[in-house]
Amino acid sequence: MGGASRLAPRLLAATLLAAALLLPAPPAPADDPAPASTTGEDPAAASPDDAARRRFARSLWFDLRGRGPLPAELAAAAAGDPETLVDDLLADPATWEAWLEGEFWYYLLIDRFRPVSDRVKALPDRLALGASTVRDATREIVVSAEFNARNPGNDTFVTVVLEQLLGVVVQKEPKLLEAGKRMYDGVAAKLWGEVGRSQADVVRIALARREFADRFVARQYRRVFACDAPKGIVDRDGARFHADPASFTGILRGWLLSPEYAARTRVLRPKDDLVFIRTLFVDLLGREPTFEEFRNSRNALTALSDPTPVRHVLAQLLLDSGKAPLPAEESLERPPEWIRSKFRDLLGREPTRGELETFTATLGEYACEPKTVVMALVTSAEYQYH
Repeated sequence: MGGASRLAPRLLAATLLAAALLLPAPPAPADDPAPASTTGEDPAAASPDDAARRRFARSLWFDLRGRGPLPAELAAAAAGDPETLVDDLLADPATWEAWLEGEFWYYLLIDRFRPVSDRVKALPDRLALGASTVRDATREIVVSAEFNARNPGNDTFVTVVLEQLLGVVVQKEPKLLEAGKRMYDGVAAKLWGEVGRSQADVVRIALARREFADRFVARQYRRVFACDAPKGIVDRDGARFHADPASFTGILRGWLLSPEYAARTRVLRPKDDLVFIRTLFVDLLGREPTFEEFRNSRNALTALSDPTPVRHVLAQLLLDSGKAPLPAEESLERPPEWIRSKFRDLLGREPTRGELETFTATLGEYACEPKTVVMALVTSAEYQYH
């Protein structure tokens, strides 16, 4: 009974805080350049320029790093100009490590199929320096022992290469599939007039096709903008990438500094499970998850059609782990400022006046702890977006 009596006020506090949060409006379509008004933010809380800089920097972290930034990372990023920030992130191996992880996921090379060769491990540094191109990286992934193990046999391997690299529907192109299978088996054969006699030749010929360039550009554009690339962009940037694979970093830079990307940052996007896990660890523990933590969390979330309850449980487990750096309630000299900082860190915005008043009042009542405030924010509907 005593435990239940202590729990009841905390549940009441969490309920009050959840009710105080403004639910986000349904996100506008990602290809709609109109700003999405989602929170009714107080104009006095932050200047429009400051809010725009923080929003742009935060979006870059999500799109290039696959997670939200730490407070110090966001403060440093928002202090600079957009061109310098984009250049710094594109020159950082950690950005390309995140990109590579996304490519592993695209090819379903996870867990025991995750490539571990020294050549693959060296790719983030080489990509950051410009010593390798993303086409080189794709070749290393597709010729890896893990890709071969994931796609065993001539039929499966050639089918996956043609479909995932080129978008070929092999059922409609049986001659291509048969030629690729003979090549895989070490028999001289031709694909699009190119002679080969090995698995590596199948990959080499596919990567040299203009279809690969167009498909790669379209896929990366969707990764950044969450919408299909206009045909004109695929034609223009696909041609540029096909002619010079080293140009992709410049193509990506142009996208990120475009007015279209600035407009896109004003539209909320759902956090997928991978982004959610990395961001939750960063937001609550101040670090990214270990490989085991990430794998176990990902498996728990992807096992359900609706992962929301498991997301809430994961947040509670991290907050109750004793490793979350939370202040004691009695140490908060200025509770409103701390609450403001949590809104900025976790939701990327200032609280409205009403939210600030309710959170501040609730923190002083109902046995509410700082942990309760954080729990309310990370389990809110708004936190599921970025």
